[in-house]
Amino acid sequence: MADSVRVVGVGNPSRGDDGIGPAVAAEVAIRVDSSVDVVVSTSDPHSLIERWGSADTVVLVDAMVHGGPPGTVTVFDAALGPLPADIESVSSHGMGIPAAVELARSLGRLPEHLVVVGVAGREFEGIGMTREVRGAVEDAVRAVMEVVEHA
Repeated sequence: MADSVRVVGVGNPSRGDDGIGPAVAAEVAIRVDSSVDVVVSTSDPHSLIERWGSADTVVLVDAMVHGGPPGTVTVFDAALGPLPADIESVSSHGMGIPAAVELARSLGRLPEHLVVVGVAGREFEGIGMTREVRGAVEDAVRAVMEVVEHA
């Protein structure tokens, strides 16, 4: 296992499907040992760079819009290159995960391994995730756990 592993659930449970990041983080926290740091970030994506700190392996989980059906889980290795141009993370702050990742890359602040687990969302208003996204929590947890187990 890498020197340090951090899982960051990004999102806001008060914004519909945007609650997927915190929901996945809560499930992952139950399944990992204390060597894995699991946090939730509901703040500005600029703060993500600070949230992952000096961890060797970081997994970001967030709701995204990328043309797939709601609930589709997609895994991107952001350390290898930019996230696909056709995806957007959902942010109320004007800067989503793709922009935050590229800012970190330009500043030399990317962790050695940076994996983004994106879940396609549909509704981003109101409390509670849609049925499709709620049903994707376990798939997203499995994707995160695979990264953690191989770190």
